[in-house]
Amino acid sequence: NAAGRTFKLYKKGAGDEWVEVSAEEGIEAGYDNYIQYKAEANFRFAATNRPEWMTIESGSVVGAANQAVLFGIKVIENRPDFSKYAQKGDLNFQDEEGKSVFTYTVNYKGMNAEAMNYDGPKLGSFFGWQELHSDQSRYLRQQ
Repeated sequence: NAAGRTFKLYKKGAGDEWVEVSAEEGIEAGYDNYIQYKAEANFRFAATNRPEWMTIESGSVVGAANQAVLFGIKVIENRPDFSKYAQKGDLNFQDEEGKSVFTYTVNYKGMNAEAMNYDGPKLGSFFGWQELHSDQSRYLRQQ
């Protein structure tokens, strides 16, 4: 990174206080809601090279020198191939000249199994039919 360039990323902590996030710690993407972050740098910057499974609230993150920028990130909606499973990728914050790049790992925990609902045939049935076993024979009867 270019000498003298500083970039800081913050997440919400206890009591909605902004807490600095280290590049090693990384950040988390939300599922239903965007998780909010704040970025500050002493140079103009933009978020680049986001993971394909992640969306940025309002579409981009662009910041002016010495001004805080608020943004949110979450997994892309209506893409079960992304939202069901845990994901990991990198999000870069880069200056205009390409001389400084600050990279943060982005983690998505995957869908919460407790939040899933299943509507359909009851357990042990197949489209309303129940399988019965009797003396080496197998029968189906409608429930």
